[in-house]
Amino acid sequence: MLLKSAETQTEFEFRVVGYQFPEVTDEDYDANWLLVSINVRSPGGSWSKTDPCLLTWEGHWFANWLADIMAGREEEKTMSFLDSNLFFEVEGRGQHQVKLKIELSDELLPTDAKPGEKRFTVSLVISLADLRAAVADWCWEMRLFPMRLEKARPCRPYNDKRPGCAVCQQEKVGRVAAAGGLAKR
Repeated sequence: MLLKSAETQTEFEFRVVGYQFPEVTDEDYDANWLLVSINVRSPGGSWSKTDPCLLTWEGHWFANWLADIMAGREEEKTMSFLDSNLFFEVEGRGQHQVKLKIELSDELLPTDAKPGEKRFTVSLVISLADLRAAVADWCWEMRLFPMRLEKARPCRPYNDKRPGCAVCQQEKVGRVAAAGGLAKR
């Protein structure tokens, strides 16, 4: 998923590169930790990092959160995960764009972070069209890393009222496309 902001001349790329423990299939958390790669390009610097900071079900929650923002249902302004290296916040919204703040900490800090620097903030102003493309990209990517084990967390938090998960909806579209019903992107 690539989030680009012409206004702040910043790009934030967020990709899942694999399971942290691909051989573990019988431990709820260890079987579901994902290695995430980030690439940041901004006037303040550019760097890349990889860290196991996301669980499979959190990837679904993140997709749903982004889909809600895209649709104007921003009941939750922030998104964080069990591992606190990534924090997302909606700072504002216009008719055709969203302003996002991403805070990076610990293992995801810039390589040249100053001693004692605890967080680095990336600010983005993203068009809704670009956000829609990023959500679709993230959903397709999460399909490559399914939740493992029956006791894994649901793809939607208990208080989620939407009728379906954005990732799971894409999976249904993918199954139809594979059967020849729709073209994949």
